Amino acid sequence: MVLQQKKMYFYQLFEIMSHTLVKSVFFFLAFLSSLAGSAQAINIYNPYITNFTKTNYKGGTENWDAAIAKEGYVYFANNEGLLKYDGHKWMLYQLPNKTIVRSIAWDPELNRIYVGGQDEVGYFYPDANGTLTYKSLKHLLPNDVKSLEDVWEIQLAGKKVIFRSVNKIFEYDQKSIKVLTLSSTLFNFVQYLDGKIFCGDPSKGLYEVNYGQSKFVTGSEIFVGQKLETILKLRKDRYLFVTERNGIYEYNGRVFKSFVSSINLDSKILSSALVIDPNLIAVGSVLQGIMFFDTLGVLQHNITKKQGLQTNAIISLVKDYNGSLWAGTTNGIDQILMNSAYSLIYPDGDLEGGVYAIKIYKNRLYAGTNNGLYYTKWLPNQKYRSTDFKKIANSDGQVWALDIIGDDLMMGHNQGAFQIINDRAIKISKDYIGTWRFIPVSDKNVMITGTYQGLQLCTKIGANWKFMQNIEGFNESARIIAKDKNDDIWVSHPYRGVYKLTISHNYKSVIKAKNYDKRNGLPANLTNYVVRIKNDIYVNSETGIHRYFPDSDKFLEEKELTELIGDKTNVRRFFQDNDDAIWYVNDKECGVLLTDDAIISKNVKKKSAPFVNGKLIGGFENIYAPDRSTVFVCTDKGVILIDFDKLILEQKIQIRFTEVLAGNTDRQLLFGGHTKIADQKPELDYLQNSIKFSFSTNQLDKTNDVRYSYSLNNDKWSAWSDINLKEFNNLEPGKYLFSVKALAAYGVETSPLTYEFRINNPWYSSKLALATYLSIFLMGLYSLIKYMNRKHDFEKVILIQEKELSEEKLEILQNEKLQAEIDFKNRELAFSTMHVLKKNETLTRLRDELDQVVKQSREAETKTNIKKVISILSDDKRLDDDWGSFAVHFDQAHSDFIKRLKAEYKQLSPKDLKLCAYLRMNLSSKDIAPLLNISVRGVEISRYRLRKKMNIDQESNLNDFMMNY
Repeated sequence: MVLQQKKMYFYQLFEIMSHTLVKSVFFFLAFLSSLAGSAQAINIYNPYITNFTKTNYKGGTENWDAAIAKEGYVYFANNEGLLKYDGHKWMLYQLPNKTIVRSIAWDPELNRIYVGGQDEVGYFYPDANGTLTYKSLKHLLPNDVKSLEDVWEIQLAGKKVIFRSVNKIFEYDQKSIKVLTLSSTLFNFVQYLDGKIFCGDPSKGLYEVNYGQSKFVTGSEIFVGQKLETILKLRKDRYLFVTERNGIYEYNGRVFKSFVSSINLDSKILSSALVIDPNLIAVGSVLQGIMFFDTLGVLQHNITKKQGLQTNAIISLVKDYNGSLWAGTTNGIDQILMNSAYSLIYPDGDLEGGVYAIKIYKNRLYAGTNNGLYYTKWLPNQKYRSTDFKKIANSDGQVWALDIIGDDLMMGHNQGAFQIINDRAIKISKDYIGTWRFIPVSDKNVMITGTYQGLQLCTKIGANWKFMQNIEGFNESARIIAKDKNDDIWVSHPYRGVYKLTISHNYKSVIKAKNYDKRNGLPANLTNYVVRIKNDIYVNSETGIHRYFPDSDKFLEEKELTELIGDKTNVRRFFQDNDDAIWYVNDKECGVLLTDDAIISKNVKKKSAPFVNGKLIGGFENIYAPDRSTVFVCTDKGVILIDFDKLILEQKIQIRFTEVLAGNTDRQLLFGGHTKIADQKPELDYLQNSIKFSFSTNQLDKTNDVRYSYSLNNDKWSAWSDINLKEFNNLEPGKYLFSVKALAAYGVETSPLTYEFRINNPWYSSKLALATYLSIFLMGLYSLIKYMNRKHDFEKVILIQEKELSEEKLEILQNEKLQAEIDFKNRELAFSTMHVLKKNETLTRLRDELDQVVKQSREAETKTNIKKVISILSDDKRLDDDWGSFAVHFDQAHSDFIKRLKAEYKQLSPKDLKLCAYLRMNLSSKDIAPLLNISVRGVEISRYRLRKKMNIDQESNLNDFMMNY
């Protein structure tokens, strides 16, 4: 009993140490793994690996578990929470207590991500707008086990969820959590497989739980003192049990046996495993990176830090829907593109130098680098290549080219021309002039080399090639060289043009050298590269591709080919090693043309290889395709090996929105990427009239070069771009439809994905506001009408008053005019009256003088005549005539004054009327006397009589009365 307790104590301590201390220390021990692994074969068939550090994903270093969701998201249980990657961006979701997440499991039916951490268990689920939200399940734990410690494993068991802490196993049925009661009380492993729950007891072995009943798995005693990491199912009744420190066991339902015989796994500390395909198994270890075994247990290849992992300490593995392998490590996350068309080769190992030439020769792969020539075995149809590169002796220095002449491999080198014989480079040139290329001629025992300073002639004597002489007549550098079907040698010098060299029949001299430039159809005299494609000579340059026509001895542009590859781009190089494909390199991309029979054909198809862009060595680009399925691309850092069949494979991709944000400053998350977006039609406030879309595809492989195009309200689609987000600012109120589509590198275009939203009118233009405005307008209009009516009435009164005033003024003016006329006529009357007065005075004096003459005259006749004259001067009738004329004018000037007097005062005599008129004229008695032909006294008497006749009292002024009458 005491021994049993000690064992239980030991295994509990072992469990804790193995997960909290040992795996952390193993990061340090990873350095030692390079020493242990040095005896292993170095894999040259290296898949492309993308490293994500904690700086990239903004989380902790260790990633304990991994899962893939149906949307294509990758999840990791990280030291600082749950990590999610959508192909472009990492997001960190922390638990309420910000604890370490140890385990995760994705439930496809409920669309949940179950997580277990330190003293925490629960799940993330998408809320109404697709944002991951956490719900804890800890409150459902039985009261006696509220303290969970670490939840190391989570397994989906049908509609139930099984999770394990340090020493207990729990079952969650979507309503409650209970502790599984088994015969053992200490567990360090749990896994659900084929409807059964397997539980590991480090003191006894393995138990199988089915429908609440447990039974011991016969033969599992071998796991006593061991920790199981996972169970893999290869096929029916064939399982693999992966232990931490005791290797891998195969189980057929009856017995266990060791699975791996090709390598000792006891010291590798295995941590995880999964089935890559029916013939390949990946096993993660803490000290040896990722090992790949076939179904017979034979190690096929091994990926370690040397091949691109951040560390050899692997603690979790998962495979995504594209076949890529994701590794959670103690120092970051690595994506291994197992199913990619691209893999990497580093012939010089850790040097990772630039590769300028590559060639397959006699089941060997040769790679010429800037530090020598390397080779390795290369067998046809070999799936996993695990052969180490070796260096060819005497090849130190810059290798420029590898050419096969007849049955011999030749190396162009900075030190001259070399023949590769028995893993050694044998120099055949006599001087130290560098050699670029080797050209065969009709004579199989003769070849021409292009050197730094012209051409050289070499001949084969026995099995060895020998230098013969320099070929006279051409001394330019011959790096870019080709031979046409007539054995003429074409050399292009980037700065001096294109030369066509006709060699003598004995190959010792150039008998004719013609330089081709603009006069011969080339677009320019510089930067021309000559190449032979099939049986024709082409020149590619900065402005397109030109083909040589012997009949006209000129170059003509191949317009269709130029447009296909890229108009107005510098097509630097063309390569053709088999009849099916022609590779090209221009300023923007590297790609291949698939042809039927000729380079110019209606059936030419273009295929880009974006992963290669920017990696080739400028001016020394080299692509080698020994067969249809294998393509080598020489780069400034090793060789990229392209699986051509995978490159042209048209895979389907799906586009998705990963995030939709609204607002200018305080962004509102409209969509978090975890639910269907079709039903979302948000209405945004006018002040939040900016919206940002983030999108991606289920292609997490960066080498596929996915590009996007978008439109708003079915407007013109944007140009294709690798930018996976679009933001619109200051949108006007209205309804909008955003559409986006994706295009993969292999030319497959997705259907558009749409998102509908509306920008509401601002408060001052809302329906309520518009109704208010209308009411205010109507009220204002009514008030305006009332005001205008009042104003009209007021102005009408004013106009009437003004009219009356105008009439008064007019009357005044008329009166003034009449008064003026009266005054004028008065003045005329006055003038006329004064004239009469003067005339009467003159007549009176004349009469008086005549009276004196009569009195003094003694002649009777004279007296008689004078008296007649006096009688005429005293004629009253004349005076009456003058008065009549006066009266007419006077009445016109004084409003019928005399007529009115006559009418009112009929008792007035004509003499009275005359007196009244004179008084109206405001004449004095003295002035009136002569007019009436009476004395002044007589005038006074007449005035008195007139006052009485008109009944005018004595107090009234007679003149004023007449003036106002």
